[in-house]
Amino acid sequence: MDDLIGQVPVEGEYGWYLSTYWRYEDGTYGVDAFTDGDHDGIEEEDMPAPESIERDWRAYYEHVARTGEDDLGQFLVRRSRPERWEFRLNDSIIGPVFIDARRAGRVYRDPADLPAHVREWLTIQPARARCITAFKTWTELEAAQPGIKRYRWFTVTLDGPRSDAAVRRELRLRARTALLEGDDT
Repeated sequence: MDDLIGQVPVEGEYGWYLSTYWRYEDGTYGVDAFTDGDHDGIEEEDMPAPESIERDWRAYYEHVARTGEDDLGQFLVRRSRPERWEFRLNDSIIGPVFIDARRAGRVYRDPADLPAHVREWLTIQPARARCITAFKTWTELEAAQPGIKRYRWFTVTLDGPRSDAAVRRELRLRARTALLEGDDT
């Protein structure tokens, strides 16, 4: 069975990438220099020293703490946040249709003004104007959204995107925490 020795962040000409080091069943060593599945054989003395690996990870964490960009996806951060939306829908000859929506005190009467993730959840397509295309009939909509009534407000919690600034702020915080945890002083 092949053993994964470790991954090392490398800053290259086009940004950061991971190099993955392996020890194979037959006692030989290999590196997947760009973590792309292309393994090259190396000698044991070419394996990075633990101090070198630690130094490279520290450099990467400093990069993330400075820029707020996690090129390698090493930090788990929420990229969405819950949003409470209220909708009013009605039945029509072409199926359920959008009347209006509201969130945080703002009323949306035109579906084109809704954020993209909300239009996607409602399955409103520009060509069909206000028609909720995921449901052909009001009965289908009632089955999917129990308790819904015609022309009455109902509430749904959707995942909305977090701002890039909020994501970068959280990435910087997590990178600084990683730097402090790795500090032996």
